[in-house]
Amino acid sequence: MTLHEGAESPLIGALMEPNWLLCLHFFILALLSATLDHVLKPLWYILCRPLPEERPLRDEMLKIRSQQQALSIKDDFAAHSKLQRKFNKLVDQLKSLVQVRLERNVKLKYAIQYSVQAALAVLMLVSVIYFRREPLIVLKQNLFPFESLFSYPSGVPHAIAPHAWVLISRLSCNTVVKAISKINEVKKNSTPE
Repeated sequence: MTLHEGAESPLIGALMEPNWLLCLHFFILALLSATLDHVLKPLWYILCRPLPEERPLRDEMLKIRSQQQALSIKDDFAAHSKLQRKFNKLVDQLKSLVQVRLERNVKLKYAIQYSVQAALAVLMLVSVIYFRREPLIVLKQNLFPFESLFSYPSGVPHAIAPHAWVLISRLSCNTVVKAISKINEVKKNSTPE
């Protein structure tokens, strides 16, 4: 079937007066909310680096190990034991430093993650409340039985209001992110080692 001159395309005619900027705004907020763990992952690598105090301990441990390997345990038992005690002491110090770093990183990770989630939620809530009467998309077709739910505060027939668009965006973004995660997990598990 060809379109005659002056006839509307069914795809183009289905949408009337879309507010693409608001649709994009709410979609980006939903996408950020769904992919927050992936977005913040590079930040975790930067913040979770080893403490500066750990490096000299590791270097000293390597030095002691090389000294121990140079000694014969039968011939120089006393020196070997002394180095082993020193090594064990350094291992304990390193373990305590690593434990402190891990506790700090867990607290920092959750503080940042929940702060960003709260900021996104507040921004989304304020945006929905501020633009509640603004129809984002007005369709030609009836949305029965969901029309009153989708267009509630705006009062425009066949419209999709911000709260409905946020719900649609969140559901679609979460579904896509979960599907991509499962695909990556399957690829990772099926890759030969």
